[in-house]
Amino acid sequence: MVTQWGMSAVIGPVQLGQPDGDPLVGRDGNGAREYSESVATRVDDEVTRLVQAAQERATDVLRTQRATLDRLAAALVELETLDLDQLTVIFAGLDPPAPVRGATSTQA
Repeated sequence: MVTQWGMSAVIGPVQLGQPDGDPLVGRDGNGAREYSESVATRVDDEVTRLVQAAQERATDVLRTQRATLDRLAAALVELETLDLDQLTVIFAGLDPPAPVRGATSTQA
């Protein structure tokens, strides 16, 4: 997402390198790197930052919503499957997670 779609405030809205191959027919599509080592380092740093931020956010959501997750797990252990009405009861009162701000240059 950083090198192909410009989804990084640090790297900017640019595509770096050209993909080659087709992942649907078994080619990896990574393409040849057509940028400097310093840009590659910035890309690596940005990818690391994005992954760490996503991990921190996921951990925070799991900790914050632990009671709801415990209710969900207990219901699944008891019933194995849940329908929409049962899920609505379990998730009642929860607000949707806030959008991530500042993670990418293209995000609203």
